[in-house]
Amino acid sequence: MEELFRITNYYDHPTDNRYLVIHYFKKEQADKLTGLLEENKITFESVVEQHGEKTIYLFGVHKKHRKQAEHLNFFVIGKTREPFINHKGFRYFILILLFVVLIFTIIGLVYSNK
Repeated sequence: MEELFRITNYYDHPTDNRYLVIHYFKKEQADKLTGLLEENKITFESVVEQHGEKTIYLFGVHKKHRKQAEHLNFFVIGKTREPFINHKGFRYFILILLFVVLIFTIIGLVYSNK
């Protein structure tokens, strides 16, 4: 039941609280984290599990490296995620629309105080 409400992709190991578990569903992210953990000389264990069609890449990191592992995890997610609005034209349209709404709001504020 706890897995349904998990917001982050890392959590304390369910049976050994000395370890932090980080999971990914994309191989690219798992490979990037593996490289960063090795580069920072952080010992870890990794397992690939298959759940039907889903492949889950799991990493176990000792809690003495928790802060550094969380930082590397956020770095990996930040570097490999897709933009919130993927289409460049639509992204600029939204920015321009918000800017126009802001201008009209300021104009309305100025004229309502007179």
